[in-house]
Formats: sequence, C-alpha cells, structure tokens
Amino acid sequence: MDNADRAYRGTIEGTLPHELARTVLSAMASFRECAHQVREAAMHEIREIYRRNNRPWNWLDPLDPSPVLPHGLSHVDGTRVASVGDRARSQVDNLRRQTNEHVLVELSEEQIEALRQAKIQRRERFEQAVRTALTQGEAALDDSELRKTAEHLAALADGWY
Repeated sequence: MDNADRAYRGTIEGTLPHELARTVLSAMASFRECAHQVREAAMHEIREIYRRNNRPWNWLDPLDPSPVLPHGLSHVDGTRVASVGDRARSQVDNLRRQTNEHVLVELSEEQIEALRQAKIQRRERFEQAVRTALTQGEAALDDSELRKTAEHLAALADGWY
C-alpha cells in the first residue's frame, strides 16, 4: 500500500507545477495528521468506555464505517461507542471537505481529472495488496468473501492514507 501511495504522490508531483504540487502534498499531509488526531482521540474515548465496564478492548478503527459491534457492553455503552465513531467520521469528513475545497480552487479541470484517475488507481492497488495478503495468509475465504473483504479493507486503508 505504501508503494501505491508513493505512486499517487508521484503522479501529483508529475502532473502539477512544482509549487502547486507542494501545496497539494502539504494539504494531504495536514489532512492525514488531523485525521490521525481525530482517530486517536476517538480511540481514547472508546478505551475509556470499555475500561469503565471492565471489558477487554480489542482494537477497532473508529473511522471504519462498518466496525464490529461492541462486545460485552450494555446497549447504552454500545451506543456511546457507535456515537464516538459517528462523530469521528463526521469530523474527518469535514476535514476532507475543507482540504478539498482549499486545493480544488487551485486546479484546472484537466488536473483534477488526472488526480482523480490516479486516486482510482491507488485504490485498485490497495485492493490488490489486500487480496494478495489475504490469499497468502491463512484466511479461508471464498472468492465473494475475498472480494468483499478486500474492498472493505482497501476502503479503510484509503481513509488512513
């Protein structure tokens, strides 16, 4: 996935004039750092809910749009965990929107299309990397499960990068 992301950043550098590429890459780095901070804050809140309930916390990504339901919590605390994730995803969506608005005003239609295509290729490479990892591991998934799992994990990775 790192290789796919490097290729995407390389397309940005190769497609845009130097200063504009720096602006876009800087905005991406800033977005990633802010998303990381939102994720960490949400994970801290979720850990606290589990701690108050004396339940073991199995790591989950609060930015995952379809996380595993909380295990061993009351309905109220399960709802709290879901609400923390909903709030975190909303914050990241707002950050993404603000970042895009900041960057898009600088780009031409052709540049936007070139970067959109590069992002599609990055996502496809993410899916391929996940599929490869799943087939090399011990996961016994049929083709349909493999496709769904790879799509889901690639979408999750897309949110991390």
